[in-house]
Amino acid sequence: MTMTNPKSALANTSKSTKLAVLDEYRQILASNPNDFTTMFKYGVLLYEMDQFQEAAETLDNIIQKKPNELIVYDYAGKALNHIGQHDKAISALKAGLQKHPSATSLIQELATSYLQKGDIEQAIGTINIAIEKEPTDTNHYLILSTIYIRTLRFENALQALNIALQIDNKNPTIINALGATYSHMGDNATASKYFLQSARIDPTSPEPLLNLALCFG
Repeated sequence: MTMTNPKSALANTSKSTKLAVLDEYRQILASNPNDFTTMFKYGVLLYEMDQFQEAAETLDNIIQKKPNELIVYDYAGKALNHIGQHDKAISALKAGLQKHPSATSLIQELATSYLQKGDIEQAIGTINIAIEKEPTDTNHYLILSTIYIRTLRFENALQALNIALQIDNKNPTIINALGATYSHMGDNATASKYFLQSARIDPTSPEPLLNLALCFG
């Protein structure tokens, strides 16, 4: 099996076009149910159209065939997490990591799986593995901060986010997350400064201004 991400090819197409492509994939699979390349494209398109249940079932079916492609495990983990099947997601992601032990995208999703399952210490331990492998990837610290916020460990969240900010001090997502953390701590004055800074860097994003409004709403 050779699979590439079909997302970009359909990113700017209309919903009607995507539905037509789904029908085309269904027809191909009806005549050749073992066409796993088409099955993967079908699963990804379902995922991108928020049809997570069928996407998860389709992608999990491919996982049972133990493919080599990292991207299959990545999408399967995401889809399974979306429908709350965290144990299946963990199993799929671990299977992917057996084939791709350095794939931090799988490690990130695995940490998210543990978080959504409520296994906080496993989530922390898992994302710390990703940090060890790629200490300059700010997404790892964002996930770590999310875990800490979920468990009300706000000082730990700030520490993770400040490390991320040292790596990329113009990243609006990190700056917005700092604002959100201070807001959770009840420090709306500091939070508002970060929200405004984030909005200035990326004026197209509504999130910082919405957060700012909530501070004083």
